[in-house]
Amino acid sequence: MALNYGELTIKSNKYTVLYFWWSGCIPCRQFHRKEKSNYPLLRSKNIEFISINTDDIKFKWKEASKKDNIGWLNLFAGRFSPIIPTYDIQIFPTKIVVNNKMEIIPFSFNSMKDLLLLDQ
Repeated sequence: MALNYGELTIKSNKYTVLYFWWSGCIPCRQFHRKEKSNYPLLRSKNIEFISINTDDIKFKWKEASKKDNIGWLNLFAGRFSPIIPTYDIQIFPTKIVVNNKMEIIPFSFNSMKDLLLLDQ
């Protein structure tokens, strides 16, 4: 079975964060703006960050993404994407950390820099 793009991305990194958000989520948008300068440090430690938007229409995602100047992989899933029930997304933001074996790692964080503690 061939790997899809998401699996390839996850398997090529030590850790990957799936960050579920929508354009009306104020804490989500604040996180984007506050943390964009920390992303290069994360990448240097082989940790990837993927934002997954769940807005009802793509236009909202595009506008919010442009305003927030998101510098990492930023995907539109949409409101009815099957990924939402797969990961039981009920609140925003939802942050899920997975290792390169696609296992969920229980880890809470407020800043991207907190993710550097994963190896300690």
